[in-house]
Amino acid sequence: MKFAKKKLGKLFKRSGIPVIALMLAALVAIPLSAYAASNASTTTGLASQQQNPDNEDTDNSAAALETSITKEQASDIALAANSGATVIAAEFEDENGTAIYAIDLKAADGNVIEVKVDTADGAILSTETDTEDDSTDDADMEEADDPAKELEEEAALAGKATLTKAQANDIALAANQDSTILKTRLGDENGTIIYEVEIQTADGKTSEVKIDAESGEILLENANNEQVDSNDDND
Repeated sequence: MKFAKKKLGKLFKRSGIPVIALMLAALVAIPLSAYAASNASTTTGLASQQQNPDNEDTDNSAAALETSITKEQASDIALAANSGATVIAAEFEDENGTAIYAIDLKAADGNVIEVKVDTADGAILSTETDTEDDSTDDADMEEADDPAKELEEEAALAGKATLTKAQANDIALAANQDSTILKTRLGDENGTIIYEVEIQTADGKTSEVKIDAESGEILLENANNEQVDSNDDND
């Protein structure tokens, strides 16, 4: 032991480093190393949490979306129950807590069918048919309000009419004294070529007079109680 002290003393004297300074350096180095290791571990953990802060929620959501059948299998189930139909769209939906596939089909008659299939067992929960009557009616209304379409129709029917539009207007006015013409169009009603003359009566109300385009006979007159703007253009 004395020999070791002598050796250390000679070493310290030769190097010029005080013993106390070496001891202090050693004492400081040990806790600094421990702090660095701890800080590195904490930093790694934070980085991992930042990369996936909702890790638990993500796992739960993925589990909630798990299904027993695929979208393709659900489509096949819907097609099997509706022969001749074709798939338009297929979507995964959450309906009041129940996971379903909503399959839209185009039936052979043109109607759209929505089939809801349970993702757990492939059972068909509901089937709804959406007829195209509404869309057809809308298309008919658009055609009726299209001036270019009306002109084409009138041109095709003009050769079948005996009376002119002016003569039809005179007949309507003769039957409705002190009235003015609002609009006149030539049309085909159940195979009969007619003039539909819309007039405004003296009291400001409107009326439609239907006149046979061949005989000039008044077929029908409908009164409308709606008031008409005096600025409306006449044909």
